[in-house]
Amino acid sequence: MDLARLKRRASPEPVPGRNIFVLSGGASRGAAQVGMMRALLRRGVVPDAFVAGSVGSLNAAFLAQDVTLEQVDRLEDIYRRLGSFDLIGPPHLMVMNVLRHRPSLASGRRIREFIASCVPVERIEDLTRPVRVATFDVDDGRFTWHDAGNVVDVVAASCALPAIYPPVELDGHLHVDYGVRFSVPTDAAVAMVRPGDVVWSMEVNRAPIPARMRSPWDALMIVAGSSIAHNSVLDFPADVTLHRVVLDRDYDTGFPFNFGHTSELVRMGEEAAEAVLDAAGLAVATVSTPDLAEVAPTPTTLVPDVDVTRADTLRLTARRLPSLAAAATTEAARSVRSSVNRVVRGTRRRPATERVA
Repeated sequence: MDLARLKRRASPEPVPGRNIFVLSGGASRGAAQVGMMRALLRRGVVPDAFVAGSVGSLNAAFLAQDVTLEQVDRLEDIYRRLGSFDLIGPPHLMVMNVLRHRPSLASGRRIREFIASCVPVERIEDLTRPVRVATFDVDDGRFTWHDAGNVVDVVAASCALPAIYPPVELDGHLHVDYGVRFSVPTDAAVAMVRPGDVVWSMEVNRAPIPARMRSPWDALMIVAGSSIAHNSVLDFPADVTLHRVVLDRDYDTGFPFNFGHTSELVRMGEEAAEAVLDAAGLAVATVSTPDLAEVAPTPTTLVPDVDVTRADTLRLTARRLPSLAAAATTEAARSVRSSVNRVVRGTRRRPATERVA
């Protein structure tokens, strides 16, 4: 056998890189990922795997069942039907949970039922695409991820905002939302990628606008917010292409569970993805079969994200950071105060032996 044939046998043809979709958290801002995924699929960028945290894990699990534009449309319909309290319960129940000394404002039942209705698959490994879900292990004090397990349990754990939802037990440990320390689960993606892969990071998390620190609480929240924002941007290997699709950080949706901005968020997400796709040199794919055609991106190591320089600087403030324990909108706050007043008035009218503790 000649030397040339030996070299060809020893050096097989390179395997095309995979498209890895990384989905951040962001509560109701997760609707923007609908527009981002729609733009990517229309250009023929089809995910081979997902890495996600918080609301992004729900979006990923839903799309991983059926990676089509029709499934993206269904996800948008779900966001459009959601009301501000559908996933956390009415304010008076949250007040009662506080009075009963519960560890969270919501019981977690509603979001678990919602996840089960959206993803009627028992286990993560049964989805048509690999999905890696990021969580924070409270018992070990470390961030981790899950490539297998019960879908409802794992996604609910990744969405378990402390003080809003109770922790979820996974394999004997309590887990909460990954977003307590990182807004984008890039470390879970870095551990997954291999040479030639292309990462599409869909970042919809909110970055507050800076303001003066007027209290110790402001200082604490600014430091925490800065740590979360900056720790979420990690370096990928040089042989992995990274495309960051970033939602306008300045767009304020108010209350984290306010789904009234879905139309605007979907449009903004789609526009952000289109801009990144244009920068990457991806033309519109010609689809001649029911399956979406894939278009290889222009070789590069990093495509700069669109208008994120301002967002990635220290622009953080506690006033604009969504509170985990209180409603951010005037309407929600008024409703909570009203419920508290009703409970207090009702308690005062009762004999001391019957009053709520």
